[in-house]
Amino acid sequence: MTRRKRERELLVALAGELVRNLTRNQYRLPVKVVEARAFGSVLREREDPHDLDVVFLYEMDANQQTEWDWFASIFGTVNFIKDPDLRQKVDRARDLL
Repeated sequence: MTRRKRERELLVALAGELVRNLTRNQYRLPVKVVEARAFGSVLREREDPHDLDVVFLYEMDANQQTEWDWFASIFGTVNFIKDPDLRQKVDRARDLL
């Protein structure tokens, strides 16, 4: 087995482990992961792959969406926030940071 083939197999194995860990720890996440899709050079069997691209599709209930909006407002831009109370919380959080 060549080094490149071993690397490809390792990346695929690690992606499988990532999905298994997400499944086991679903209750800790702010979303429900419903699907994982891989793409990129590894799956196209390119000559020298360096990473495996994975996209996770997820669902959120209303409570999770509210929590996510709060998180995004602190670490993202505030331009998309229309709720004045939430904008005020963001300003306060930025002052604390």
